[in-house]
This record gives sequence, structure tokens and C-alpha cells, in this order.
Amino acid sequence: MKAIFQTNILKLLPLKKNAKLNFKTVDGYILLHPEEIYYFESEDIYAFVHDGNSKQIIYTSLKTIEEVLPADHFVRCHRSYIVNIKKVT
Repeated sequence: MKAIFQTNILKLLPLKKNAKLNFKTVDGYILLHPEEIYYFESEDIYAFVHDGNSKQIIYTSLKTIEEVLPADHFVRCHRSYIVNIKKVT
């Protein structure tokens, strides 16, 4: 019940300009600015965040990620990928 409530709250709150996104990983939590993220990838039951230097497993679905990302930076181009359009050259 708690996770559902948190997800719904995230949908209602706009992402502030310099806000960091918090993701649960194998080692704990990571905080990333949206500008640092290249893309998200889903593979089987895993989701990964790629930030240019590393690829980390995160414990959330792409659907949940898509709901909290700023729409002017990210687009879901495939059912397994969300891409930062500012990083596409």
C-alpha cells in the first residue's frame, strides 16, 4: 500500500528545475539529475539507468519512471527504452 501511495504522490508533484531523481539500487539509493541520464532500459524483470559512465540496476518499472520524468527531456521510444532527447545527437 505504501509504494502505491508514493507513486501517486509523485504523479501529482511537478519536478522542480534542479531536482534530483531518487532510484533504489542493489547497493542502496542513487540520486541523479535528469540531465545526467542518457536512457533507461528494461530487460526481462530488470530496469537499468545509463548515465554515460555506468549502467545500474534499479528497482522500479519503466511505467513508474516515465510518470515522474520531465516530458520535455524524455520520450518513451520503445516499450523497453526511455531516452533523454537532450542526449541524442
